[in-house]
Amino acid sequence: MTAQRGRSPTPAVAAEPLGIGTGGARDPLSAEVRLLGSLLGQVITEQAGADLFALVERIRRRTIALRRDDDPAERRRLDEDLRALDLGEAEAVIGAFSLYFGLVNLAEARGRVRALRRRERAARDAYLDDSLADAVDGLRRLGRTDGELDGLVGRLQVSPVLTAHPTEARRRTTLLALRRCAVLLAQLDDPRLTP
Repeated sequence: MTAQRGRSPTPAVAAEPLGIGTGGARDPLSAEVRLLGSLLGQVITEQAGADLFALVERIRRRTIALRRDDDPAERRRLDEDLRALDLGEAEAVIGAFSLYFGLVNLAEARGRVRALRRRERAARDAYLDDSLADAVDGLRRLGRTDGELDGLVGRLQVSPVLTAHPTEARRRTTLLALRRCAVLLAQLDDPRLTP
């Protein structure tokens, strides 16, 4: 996104990655995380203001710095930033990071799908390791007949286990927005797009 004439870009727009397509990126996961973080920054700036975006960015950068080097002075500054938040600011910061990590989880899930597709393409004539087809092939190599395999499948008991972890509860609107993001991100992998 470019700034309009005579207006300087917002901090979120200025931080936007130059290339947004991930189809040919060396590390598509990092590219997607940067893209999604940039877009979230723009939304935060537009919806909640540049001050909140600056606060979230300051906390994010300090946290990253602490992960790289556990500097006591930096830890103290982060602690001071967090203690200075009023309730409304704390809720907004928590909400921003919650959305960010939801988007990161989405990008990571897409990364797993890309890795599986790469493995499938690399396997070509062989079965994908650890797949159901690979297991059946292994049983056949051990001398199991089709009749024995049919008998095994007939005796299988599949019991799905559904769990709901309270920290993973999300509003329906958030889930729908993440689903729309996933659809749009999938379009970035279209090889027909120009870089």
